[in-house]
Amino acid sequence: MILLNANFFDRLTPTILTILLAGHMLLFVRNSRPALYLGGFFGFLSLFNIGYLLAFALDVPEGRYGFYIACCITLALVFKLQFAYHMPANRFPRESKVVLILSLLISLFAIAEYSYVAEQTPYRFFFDNHIYGSLYASPYVPLVTMIMFFGVMIIFLRQIRALGKANSQSFFQALFRPSHRNIVAVRSFLLIALAELIVNILYMISTVTDFVSALTINQIFNLGLMFVYFFYFIVYINHSRENTSIMVRLVGISLVTLLVATSLLGSRSIQRIEDSFDQKNRAAIQSMLTRDVPTLPPGAIYLASLPADRRYPDTYLEVTGSEWSAEALKDSDINRSDYLIEKRALKIIGEKQVSEEEALTRAREEILGKTRSQLQRDYRIAEDRRIVFYSAPTNTGWIEFGFPYEVFRREVHDSVLEYSALVLLLTFLLLVLFPFFFSSSLIRPLNSLLSGVKQVNEGDLTVHVPVQVEDEIGFLARSFNSMVRSVQDARQRLQQYAENLEQMVEARTRELSETNDALHEAKSRQDGDYFLTSLLLTPLVHNETANGLVHVEFLLKQKKEFAFKKWKSEIGGDYCVADRFQLGQRTYTVFLNADAMGKSIQGGGGILVLGSLFKAILHRSRSASALQRYSPERWLKTSFEEMNSVFRAFDGSMLISFVLGLIDEATGVVYCISAEHPAPVIYEDGKARFLDISDQLMKLGTPADARRLRVQVFRLLPEQLLILGSDGRDDIIVETESGPQMNTSEKPFLDIVERSQGDLSRIYEILQATGEITDDLSLMSIGFDGQAPDYRTVTGQLKEAIAAEDWSLAAILSMRRVSLIPEDTEFLLSASRACRKGDRITEAIDLGERLLLRAPERSDNLRHLVRLYLISRDFRRARELIQELENANPGEPSLPALRAALEAAAGTASDDDTDMVASVGDI
Repeated sequence: MILLNANFFDRLTPTILTILLAGHMLLFVRNSRPALYLGGFFGFLSLFNIGYLLAFALDVPEGRYGFYIACCITLALVFKLQFAYHMPANRFPRESKVVLILSLLISLFAIAEYSYVAEQTPYRFFFDNHIYGSLYASPYVPLVTMIMFFGVMIIFLRQIRALGKANSQSFFQALFRPSHRNIVAVRSFLLIALAELIVNILYMISTVTDFVSALTINQIFNLGLMFVYFFYFIVYINHSRENTSIMVRLVGISLVTLLVATSLLGSRSIQRIEDSFDQKNRAAIQSMLTRDVPTLPPGAIYLASLPADRRYPDTYLEVTGSEWSAEALKDSDINRSDYLIEKRALKIIGEKQVSEEEALTRAREEILGKTRSQLQRDYRIAEDRRIVFYSAPTNTGWIEFGFPYEVFRREVHDSVLEYSALVLLLTFLLLVLFPFFFSSSLIRPLNSLLSGVKQVNEGDLTVHVPVQVEDEIGFLARSFNSMVRSVQDARQRLQQYAENLEQMVEARTRELSETNDALHEAKSRQDGDYFLTSLLLTPLVHNETANGLVHVEFLLKQKKEFAFKKWKSEIGGDYCVADRFQLGQRTYTVFLNADAMGKSIQGGGGILVLGSLFKAILHRSRSASALQRYSPERWLKTSFEEMNSVFRAFDGSMLISFVLGLIDEATGVVYCISAEHPAPVIYEDGKARFLDISDQLMKLGTPADARRLRVQVFRLLPEQLLILGSDGRDDIIVETESGPQMNTSEKPFLDIVERSQGDLSRIYEILQATGEITDDLSLMSIGFDGQAPDYRTVTGQLKEAIAAEDWSLAAILSMRRVSLIPEDTEFLLSASRACRKGDRITEAIDLGERLLLRAPERSDNLRHLVRLYLISRDFRRARELIQELENANPGEPSLPALRAALEAAAGTASDDDTDMVASVGDI
């Protein structure tokens, strides 16, 4: 027998929604795993809701089988787990397959276990929900459901973590400030799953408390789930890559609004019908109390009374108008209060710490007494027949009368059937009429406008988009038509001009043909220029370090490649050179890695000038005895100043970044300067790190460079490699999720050096595999095969000479120690002072100047150099150094004394320096 109730109506709207969502995801969204799993989730969710609809609709024992169907909620969550794995992409493929198999087996077990045990267990009619159901409550179905709920949330959190890592975000940054649309989508699904969990938890709490009425919690539960399911759908539609229509969103939002409104209005109306039924029967029992002899109300099947001094329903004194005896009513089942009694008993056990039996007794007295005093509708089963009854107190006791339960159910059934039919009809009309209305007022005008845009893109300027409605779309259509007319007018004017000048066009065509021939000839000449320039550059790029302890390798790959006749070559602005020459008694390896402004012929021209100039500097350094007496620091400074003066003549139109250095082949000590060139890399024991080169110079040719030259000095160990490279090593276009992007970080190069183990050819291969190299590329690798000299003996001898104040010997030993460990910058000042005390003023000045080039900010060295130049009577240099000291430290306390000493020394006419030395000795 089909008798609908209020619970049926509350469950109807979520069922309609899930069926429609499942149909859309499975039928209209194709070739998408996430859509398939989300559709499966909605499909089994629809079976879950249909199971409850059957249970609420069938007023026969077979209605309990609806709960067997409702167990499909576990299968719905199996699909939801897979949706979490695959949205937006499956990052855990093996794990997802294992979870799919396990969750499916567990779900089928839970369904089979409940179905089997429930079938073996007696059933009963639950008046509270007006349904038949088994007395067996499976622990497995809710447990599996809860585990899968939390599993879905955990998978979403892991997806956020993986996506954040792929987009260089920490977990908490991705969770609270996502930078990618996929992270936003997964976070949205996580929040929806959390809301769904909260709704279910609130519903479970309401089943064991009286905080909210059953009607209210059912409405909150059903409406909450409707919004949750719709948000699942709309978030997926908004973030999926499949083509979707705005119609889906419009109709979907309208449908949810309709279902929510009809659900609220229908539920309240059905509740008022039940209230009206109760009020009518309460009025009937109140009218009986005013009569001397109570009579059976219309439709009632019995009238019973009981004494006031006995607890209801222990004793019935009289039963009239019925075939039942008082004993039958006494033994009947008061079903409605069972669940209230059980809940109250649990609360009493927690509050009073009494036994379960006593708690049930107290709860029964409270609930039944309260029920009777409020004249509420109650239920019982007497002799296998369901009864709805009402009771009220009289002067001598209590009186009650009852109706067949079917009377109440049929009265509710008629209203629920009407409202359910209305909801189905409105849903059908919305699905049919709304697309029609939206199509005529929105979709068709938009499609018409889009069709016009496509025709214009294809070259048809005769198109005219009809303005159907004067709204925003109508304004767009009118503006589009105006734009097309403007373009059409312009084309017509051009066509007229072309027709009138046909002969000129033919002449122009001939000119263009001739120009094209000239361009081909010019291209051939240009390739010839490239070829000749590359021939000039070839001897400038050389590596003459094969026989030394320092081994240098370099790789040069210019971006511009060309072919001239039978020759193929390349030209660009990157440059590498390595050579050997002597300074003093030491042999040095010189290296230069440079990158000129521009590519192809522009960069090649800059390198041609630089290479020629540097080759001339090397030739002069070998042949000029004066240059061979230079310290490495002074040679670097002189070479830079010479090259910079030449390139400044270009007035900024040719700038060059570079690293220039010398390596002492006896010690492995490196002296180098850098001008806005990428940082060198030290590779050692499988690890790569950047070499910190502070205070880099501006590029060669910069019109005004206020930076002070600073020479970097460090020792290159035999187990180390020094790797240089131009910015072509970093200018790589790499593929990302948002498309090709230019690399902006230097750190990936360190990883490439480590992966290649410092091999230049392997570095180039990895760079090519990483992305598109967009610039000229030059790489240089430098290693040292010698051993560091032992300076401990000299250090010991130096300490003894200083202790004995033998400054002549101390000066000699200091110079020897500097030659053994020249990277000890701190010792240079001590060595210079020892030379001064040993009357080796020239050597003292040289050491001080070397320290000045390494650490120009040191005030103590500047004061010391001023003193030395005063002694050597080089007053011009002394004045320059005093100015440098003032610029570096305006508050230097020794400045007045130094200026006074300079004026005194410059003003003396005596050749005897004794007094002058004494005047500066304490500065």
